[in-house]
Amino acid sequence: EFKLLKTPDREPRAIPSDVFEKILAAVSKLDDRIAKQKSKWNGQGGADCSPDKKPCADWWVAFLSVAYLAGLRWEEILNLKWSHLRFTAKPEIGVWNQKAGRYETVPMSSTLFARLKAWMGLCANVADNAVVFAHACHVRSVNQEWKQLQALAKIADAYRFHDLRVSFCTNLVAAGVQAPVLMKLARHRSIATTMQFYRGKT
Repeated sequence: EFKLLKTPDREPRAIPSDVFEKILAAVSKLDDRIAKQKSKWNGQGGADCSPDKKPCADWWVAFLSVAYLAGLRWEEILNLKWSHLRFTAKPEIGVWNQKAGRYETVPMSSTLFARLKAWMGLCANVADNAVVFAHACHVRSVNQEWKQLQALAKIADAYRFHDLRVSFCTNLVAAGVQAPVLMKLARHRSIATTMQFYRGKT
């Protein structure tokens, strides 16, 4: 399913902060949309297609924020457990970097801290071994909802989910973060990957 998120025929694109906020604003329409789907759903496609299984608006706000503000990959976010989140004086997210084969941490910004705490307050199960972004639908459905959110936000040329991570790196470069620091924060396996974000900069 993860192949759906990165398409080789398209260049990575950073999502401007105002566009990202526009997408988050469109999330508020999602619950109403799901409610309408529930009223019309006739069981077609089986239980796996039920609108009840789709993530709610609050789920999406926190989920997308982890990608945009912490640069986590799709599979890393879906595998996050509450024990991986540290709401301390220096809040951070613990991540197993599958590509590099090591355990790493990513700092939380104050905005991400607030959104994850808000999501935690809404979750029924926040045990250490519970998944932060539990969902009952197929991952393909989650990816389809990401596209629908952009349609609701009236974004004509839809972004890939991976572009959220690209945005995280691009924003750090724009803020003056040096390549070795970005490599660590983005958890790149090679400095060559990191240096792609500095093309055209001196």
